[in-house]
Order: sequence, then structure tokens, then C-alpha cells
Amino acid sequence: HRDLHSFPTRRSSDLLVKLTPDIMFTHGYARFAVDTKWKLLDPKRMYGDKEYDDAAYGASTADLRQAYVYARHVKQNAEKAHGILLYPTSDKINKTLYSFNVCFKEDANIKIHIAFINMNRNLQEDQKALVGDMTKIINFSNDMHHNAV
Repeated sequence: HRDLHSFPTRRSSDLLVKLTPDIMFTHGYARFAVDTKWKLLDPKRMYGDKEYDDAAYGASTADLRQAYVYARHVKQNAEKAHGILLYPTSDKINKTLYSFNVCFKEDANIKIHIAFINMNRNLQEDQKALVGDMTKIINFSNDMHHNAV
């Protein structure tokens, strides 16, 4: 029986490293692994002298891969799995709730989402709003997965 809360991976140096998602839960037929991030993303990228919108809102390839690994791990016998990268909003990304869907050809039942949440509030006093925002992100992610072809 494998521990669902952390799982070993190997590095080239043969050191055993444990990867642990910040939040894991099951909702309906899907499992979720949420990785909270504290860095502020910039949705604009420079290519030469031109600025363009980054399709992943500035999330790094390493973060996307990490979310995919977490989602693959928590999927196990579930029908679907979601990896959610949860970033704080900023002056460059002011959407309180947004989810961006990344699909992988290798496994259509795994989806990666980039979500943003407003952390500029007193979390002790505003817990209901925070839980409400998280619920909307989860429901949106689940609906995106359910409606995907």
C-alpha cells in the first residue's frame, strides 16, 4: 500500500526525494492535487523586442510538470485527476478566479489547471470567502474536465 501523501522519486544522483502536494482530496469521481505557489506571475513575455501574452500566464514549465506528476500520482484508480497550480493574484493578474486548462495527449483523464486567488485579505476573518473561492475553482476545474472532448 503506497502512501498517498508523499511519494518517492529518483534523481540522477540517486538521492531519494519525496514530493508532496500541498493539498489533496477527492471530489466525485476525480482526485485533486493542489500545489500552492507564492510567486507572482507575469502574463506578458518578451520575445526579442515584442511583448506577447503567455498562454500559461507565466507559469514555468517546471511548475506545470510538477502539477502533472502530482495529478498522475493521485489518479491511481480514479476516473480523472486534476493538478491545480494555485497562484496569488497581483497587479498584473487581477482575476480573483481563473482557471487555465492544460491537456496531455498521453492521458486525457489528467488535466492541469492554473488558478489565481486573491490573498490580499485577512484570512482569519475572511475564511468563508476563501473557501468559496476555492470551491469555485474546484467546480470550474471539474466542469472543464467533464465537458472536455
